Amino acid sequence: MKELNINGSSGSYTFQAEQENRIHIGVRNIDQLPVCLKKIKHNNQAYLKSFEKFSSINHPAIAKSLELINEDNEMYVIREYHSGTSLKSIIETRSLYHKVTEQFFIKLTIALLKAVDVLHQAQILHLDLKPANIIIRHKEGELPTQWDPDKLLLIDLEQSLCFPVEKGFRNRFTLIYSPPEQLLNRLHLLNPSSDISAIGILLYEMISGSAPYCDCNPEMLLHLQLTYPIKKRPTMRDDFFLIIQKASYKASFPKPPRMLDYDTIDSILIEGMNNRYQTCDEMIKPLNDYLEIIKNEPSWWLKLLRRMGF
Repeated sequence: MKELNINGSSGSYTFQAEQENRIHIGVRNIDQLPVCLKKIKHNNQAYLKSFEKFSSINHPAIAKSLELINEDNEMYVIREYHSGTSLKSIIETRSLYHKVTEQFFIKLTIALLKAVDVLHQAQILHLDLKPANIIIRHKEGELPTQWDPDKLLLIDLEQSLCFPVEKGFRNRFTLIYSPPEQLLNRLHLLNPSSDISAIGILLYEMISGSAPYCDCNPEMLLHLQLTYPIKKRPTMRDDFFLIIQKASYKASFPKPPRMLDYDTIDSILIEGMNNRYQTCDEMIKPLNDYLEIIKNEPSWWLKLLRRMGF
């Protein structure tokens, strides 16, 4: 399929062939606004409710969702399209990753927290915070050393929900980043600390260059997420790791969750959630304090020269 034409409530759209990330990139014909089209895998009232809310949000760090389209009995979402480099690409492309500083990643996390807080203020949880859904907008050919962390763009709100969520509701989750309450489908427990937990994992991955949990077997990866605490990397400062630890805190299960009754599981999950940062602002403060500490420290190469006696 070379071209896709779709009529919506705000005009007609023309899209190109599907990209590798399963979206179509195109324009709104009336004003040539760059847009993208993505199929929605679920069509339920909970999602429609959250769409009504987040599509009304106008914030520079949140991709604007324009409308939902029914086409050939399939549901699609159309949102504004912005080019840039995803956090996933930065982490996976070592030549890029090594050009981005620790301060950049921390400032990026603060910008992310501010964007997510806008959603939380509207009673919306993102629930799909991962490197692929975070874009750093920049001019074509601009070097990573020139990128601005405040040009962050949060995309893909297709998994978002309004909270509180009704008991018994089920939704998808993301391996590595989703908190235990989401992994175990205790969605009635979800609150802003659930998104903050995912941001803690993201921050760990940004600074260390790899996720805290890794396994080729999805079941084993799920087990690691549920039962094992994050391990501190030798290169991480203690005060910095404490921020990550609190953001992504989870209480330990005395035995596998399948061997525990429903209420016991809930109480363990709630204990973990209560020990996290409860709002984005709570996490922003220690990150700003940490930035003040490290901004006057010598760079890694200067530290190396000093160790070598220069």
